[in-house]
Amino acid sequence: MGGSKRSPRLQDGVTACVVCNGLFEASMQSKALRFGWKVRRWVSLHRIEDLPVFYQWAGIWAVLTPTGELRRISRADAEARMLSIYGDEWLGWDS
Repeated sequence: MGGSKRSPRLQDGVTACVVCNGLFEASMQSKALRFGWKVRRWVSLHRIEDLPVFYQWAGIWAVLTPTGELRRISRADAEARMLSIYGDEWLGWDS
């Protein structure tokens, strides 16, 4: 589509196929937010490295380090991080 004039950000490193991305923007939006597959625009860059992502194919939670490596974290740590970042907007695992 011609690209963007802004430089990529760390949160731009989480990618999804075109089908899944379409679902994340529509019927799966809540689930995508809960599992870190979608990031709210207002989440500041310094918080991105705290944002956990669920890697479903491996069944693990992880955070992306500033050097681009994945660091595995527990589900409890992922929940605490989500609550810290999103507060009341984060609905929990079963929402």
